[in-house]
Amino acid sequence: MLRKLVPLAMLFLVPACFKAPHDAEYDRQNPNKIYIDGKIKNAVDLPVAGAEIKLDTDVWDTTNVEGFFVAESIDPGIYKLTITGSNPLYDTVIIDACSLWAGRVIEDTTFFFRRAVWDMENETNLLPRGWRGQIGIWAITPDPGNPQNRALGVIAKPPTDGYFGILVCDPVVNDFTYEVRVMPLSTNNPGWIAGIAFCYQNIDNYLYFGYGQNYAALHMVRSGGDSTLVHRPMASQVDQWRRITVMRAGPRIEISVDGQLIIEASTGPFPSGQIALFAFAEESSLVTFLYDDVWLEPSN
Repeated sequence: MLRKLVPLAMLFLVPACFKAPHDAEYDRQNPNKIYIDGKIKNAVDLPVAGAEIKLDTDVWDTTNVEGFFVAESIDPGIYKLTITGSNPLYDTVIIDACSLWAGRVIEDTTFFFRRAVWDMENETNLLPRGWRGQIGIWAITPDPGNPQNRALGVIAKPPTDGYFGILVCDPVVNDFTYEVRVMPLSTNNPGWIAGIAFCYQNIDNYLYFGYGQNYAALHMVRSGGDSTLVHRPMASQVDQWRRITVMRAGPRIEISVDGQLIIEASTGPFPSGQIALFAFAEESSLVTFLYDDVWLEPSN
């Protein structure tokens, strides 16, 4: 079994990235205070909205939709800087013993979460930021089983041998932990597959993990041909959320469903690639799947 790449909840300790006192701009209008502004981004360089910035126990600002924050009129001193995301799936950024000198203006500072998290409640467009559709009609939509929740839905379009959908996230990653909650809806016919893809090169080359009503399987698509690498029995139902987690370290991968390890395998010919969402049904005009609480933590 692979060692876990990272704990599910962790502290991301970053080096102090404030400018040294002799380099930072000096504010002659406010010689006894400190001003800081900057951005909070996720692991794939996208801005994080709703992140909370604390100095010791005081909240100084919450980031806007572009990840921007401002903290001003700060008294000089040594602080513990803590940055938390609005979604608990984010890690926590902590800088201990952060020295802030009187009269300093610190601008354009950027902090990064170790994870990228896509909670559909906080997305403002039809698709989550950083994702693009390859096949199928994808859009963020109300969850029919819980109207208070929004999720990413897909109605797949028909290729020659069935109906399927793929949505791809742009960055290329090597080692990673990737997790998704997925739910096939009762409008599907018996031949559905709900799952995720990774090591994605293009529409003809990638790995995907999917589950149906009675099984779970890891597949490799290479030069357009689909082959089964691992097949396991696993009972599943429609209208039920399942949590899929993939961890990759070098050539080895582990795949868990709802926290239970079910597949250990090799990634084969793909040393890196993109992550994606995957859905398939043999025949239907309303092939509908929902996805939510997507997160990625690259290790490279």
